[in-house]
Amino acid sequence: MLKDLKDSDYQSFINSSVYCAVGFYANDEDSEKMLALLEDFQQHHASCSVAKINVENTETAKSLGVTRELAPLIVIYDSGKPKKALNKATISAENLAASIEGGTKNITLQ
Repeated sequence: MLKDLKDSDYQSFINSSVYCAVGFYANDEDSEKMLALLEDFQQHHASCSVAKINVENTETAKSLGVTRELAPLIVIYDSGKPKKALNKATISAENLAASIEGGTKNITLQ
């Protein structure tokens, strides 16, 4: 089961391990598909911490510029820094695994 992040534990979660994947979701069908993918990913990639956060009622999502219109969105963190973001068009098991295993550059969130 995915950890359900709140504003109070978001920062400590992304700093808790080398690789983290956070799924920003809304209450819609596309987000449900993303959450199922994250659940499966978590089972096969124990070295990556995985969690979810609702964009509709958190200051964290607002501060990062992640709105309901952008959900679903997965942000991969490397040592607490955003490394890659996968949006609705690019979310897949292959892209998620490549983001953790590959050597992409860090990105800047708003």
